[in-house]
Amino acid sequence: MEKNKIPVFIISLAKDTDRRKSISDTLKKENIDFEFIDAILGSDLPKEELDRIKNNSPKEFNPTISEIGCSLSHQKVYSRIINDNIEWSIILEDDAIINSSLKHLIDGLSGEAIKKMAEEDLYILGGQDGLSQRRKVSLSFFNKININEIIFRKLTYKPIYITRACCYLISRKLAKNLHDEFNRNYYIADKWKYLHDKKCFNNIYLTEIISHPIVDVFNSNIEKERLEKLEQEIKKESRKKGNVEKGINEFFFIIKRFLRSLKW
Repeated sequence: MEKNKIPVFIISLAKDTDRRKSISDTLKKENIDFEFIDAILGSDLPKEELDRIKNNSPKEFNPTISEIGCSLSHQKVYSRIINDNIEWSIILEDDAIINSSLKHLIDGLSGEAIKKMAEEDLYILGGQDGLSQRRKVSLSFFNKININEIIFRKLTYKPIYITRACCYLISRKLAKNLHDEFNRNYYIADKWKYLHDKKCFNNIYLTEIISHPIVDVFNSNIEKERLEKLEQEIKKESRKKGNVEKGINEFFFIIKRFLRSLKW
């Protein structure tokens, strides 16, 4: 198989042989070269290291053991990109659902089209499936990048509504920014708003060519831990709204989302 000009790194636990086989079969079928990066299992880390990481984490994160392992795994890829001086890379997690669109993107990026991409912008390839906040995202109607018929649109509202780190394209410069920030302050891998606020990147562009399984407490350790963490937090009860009020709110929500998409 011919090597891609844009390398594809897949973060995967060495023991997850079924997941590895599934995604590797798909990528081979699409004639996409790739490399597995062994993920770090948070529960394998010594307590002293877990405590050190938690103490170095911003208070709002309070990371779970699985989140720590996931975040360290992404840092492992960033180190590889930096040390090997790789200009652009695609990072996937092993549960990403891939189709032929990824091959179209890689082929497009292998030519002059890569010059359309800014080194300090983040390019999310999808993975927002099943997330309630996805509908709150606004994407520009006008600020778009076309790479071999794969369309990226600039996020105009709001970084906090983009989560997951299962599929994204980054430059070496951005990988270094993310790695440097991690060395200053531990952060959870998919906290894109935090990283945007820290000026690690300028803009987020989103395309939705890669899907993610709908997760729950039964098929995701991170989801289970996040739910348990959420249940431990104090929740404020919100006033129940009637159908008319809900309808009015929905109408204005749609209008606001449309207006935000008119931004460049």
